[in-house]
Amino acid sequence: MYNDRGAILTIVTVTPRIIEGVVHSYSSGGGYDPMGEPGDPKTIDRGGTINQLTNARFISKNCPGMGPNSCLVEIEKWKGGEA
Repeated sequence: MYNDRGAILTIVTVTPRIIEGVVHSYSSGGGYDPMGEPGDPKTIDRGGTINQLTNARFISKNCPGMGPNSCLVEIEKWKGGEA
């Protein structure tokens, strides 16, 4: 799973509960574990840290809570070797 902010290696389960073209995540990930140079957007995180792909914006200018309710991602089947 990737976008312009980063790339992660994660497990995906396809179910009829989610419509085609939509991805849902319950968690931010298992811990940042880069397979390359940390901070480089081309480095794949094998920890599956979804937060790598979300925006850093706040809910509003008066509320410091995170507002990553949606972001655009691409998904490809892993073609690399053992992670």
